[in-house]
Amino acid sequence: QQNQDKKALDVLNQGLAKNPGNQQILISIGNTCMQQNNWECAIDYFEKCRASGINNPKILKTLNTLYFYAKRDKEAQSLSDSLIAMGEDDATFYFSLGKAMNYLDRFAEASDYYRKGFEKPNDQLSDEEKLIAYAGYARALMRLDRKDEVLRIIQVDAVKNIKTSERVKMLEGGIYMELKQYEDAIAIFEFLSESDPDNPSYTLSLTQAYNAAGKYDKSEAELLERLKNDPENTRYLMQLGIVYDALKNFPKAEDSLLRVIKKEAGNALALNNLAYMYMENGKNLSKAMDMAKKAASLDPDNGAFLDTLGWGYYHKKNYSEARKYIELALKNSDDQDKGVIYEHYGDVLARLGLKKDAANAYKSAIELGEDTVRIQPKIDSMERK
Repeated sequence: QQNQDKKALDVLNQGLAKNPGNQQILISIGNTCMQQNNWECAIDYFEKCRASGINNPKILKTLNTLYFYAKRDKEAQSLSDSLIAMGEDDATFYFSLGKAMNYLDRFAEASDYYRKGFEKPNDQLSDEEKLIAYAGYARALMRLDRKDEVLRIIQVDAVKNIKTSERVKMLEGGIYMELKQYEDAIAIFEFLSESDPDNPSYTLSLTQAYNAAGKYDKSEAELLERLKNDPENTRYLMQLGIVYDALKNFPKAEDSLLRVIKKEAGNALALNNLAYMYMENGKNLSKAMDMAKKAASLDPDNGAFLDTLGWGYYHKKNYSEARKYIELALKNSDDQDKGVIYEHYGDVLARLGLKKDAANAYKSAIELGEDTVRIQPKIDSMERK
């Protein structure tokens, strides 16, 4: 729980040495490996559970999903067939496979699995479990550009199947955000915020929608109003920092984030955001690097944090280190975050004299939604003989 996974594994392995074959310890180690996305490690320990004669369907389902994550499709399909033959193909079985397919960018298969899952009885699932499944289903359909189907599933099926209507509305608002239909998202979040003004999730979602629509004045007013009653709310202060950064008001953005860091010295997101702001504004580069390193040490697999650290090395003109960290950032980021990282990557490669690779990186940035007007001249300069 303290994110000290290495120490946790050391303790668990000591326990396993004293209690060979202990199911609880094997599962704990497997779960810890899963949290690190170390699929082969997790498979090893769950296979040991299975080899010891334990045929708990829950363990077999986890192992089945892990085979898919590790791209061991033949073993995954074989175990899937066995579970189906055992009658263990319930809703959660298909939902876990859908999640794995989304992770692997196999969205057509993901949508099929989620559809099969929702065709199964799911009354025994909690609203939270259903929401997670609908969100995964929506993600697969969005990536397949089946946008009308996404809205039907959320606005009709999810509304019928989930008792907490507010959670469904939040999911719908998130989908409108992904569709860049910001006014529709704002309408939903405004309704939710007015119905429960003390709910920070509604306030944050509303201000994020305002920001996406470029309505920073409304976002600022909403956050300042909420901070009157809760002046030390770090989530509101974080968002306010983003607003002021967008408004090019660096002193107020800095103040907001420093207030967060003063209250929460280990807030990795605040450290990362302020470090990036310092870099972009050409201020306090040494302090920015210290913050970026601390943020990355607190969350070493966060692509955005790795990108900030790489961008800091770029500003220090250490282009080889910049390349190393930005390449790591690309490996650890979703597509929605990769656009700006690819632009940074292009800038680094250009400095290293790798013009063709830099041009390709810039093209990837544009494909992922970054500003063509800003980036095309960079491509032209790389392709010029």
